[in-house]
Formats: sequence, structure tokens, C-alpha cells
Amino acid sequence: MSRRFWSRKLSITHSYEGAGGGVNAPKIMLVASQPYNALKFDPLLESLTERRVKLFCAVGVDAERWGEAFDWLVVDLHIRDESTNDYSPLTSSHHDESQAEVVEFANLISDEFGAEVEIIRV
Repeated sequence: MSRRFWSRKLSITHSYEGAGGGVNAPKIMLVASQPYNALKFDPLLESLTERRVKLFCAVGVDAERWGEAFDWLVVDLHIRDESTNDYSPLTSSHHDESQAEVVEFANLISDEFGAEVEIIRV
């Protein structure tokens, strides 16, 4: 399944790997072809924290900064809303690994998170 939409003049493609189609999957692999930019991408990352994704994997350009930005947005969420303090997603950055390797890694993470990996390309 693949879906494309436009957000703030930014093309974001969603695709899913695993059982069940992956809509709102708890595991995310963000494939970056451009560096992280807070003005452009924080709305996307904030939407993932609002969905309470369980695993956020960043791969590609600026992977470490993407992961750090997601982590800081989770911290900001905790500061704004103390009722979210039980939300503690796993975050990983993969700057020198292939997308296939990162999907395999995500699939190895706890079955309690579900089987699907949502792939977001930016």
C-alpha cells in the first residue's frame, strides 16, 4: 500500500511493510533524502508523537539529527502535558545502513508493537 500527499509544499510518501496494511503502524521508518529542518518537518514529527508511535527509525540524510529532533519533541510533549509521561518511544538512527536492514531491525523489535512498519519518505 502506498499513499502520497502534499504538506506545506513538501512531498511525503507513505508505504507500508508487514501484515495488515500498516495504516497508523506503531513502527516508523523515516527515509530522509534531505537534511532535517525544524520549520519544514516538525509538524510531521509532532504528528507522530501525537499518534504515540512506539518505534521511530531514521535512515538516510542527517539520520542522527532526525532521531534527536523526534526525541526532543517527545520531551516537549511531556513538558506540555504531564499525562503523557508514560509515553517512551524507542528511537534509532541509521546513517550507514540500507533501508532493508532498518526494516529488518524494526521487525525484530517487540511483537507487542505489531508487525507493520510504516515507511515515510521525505
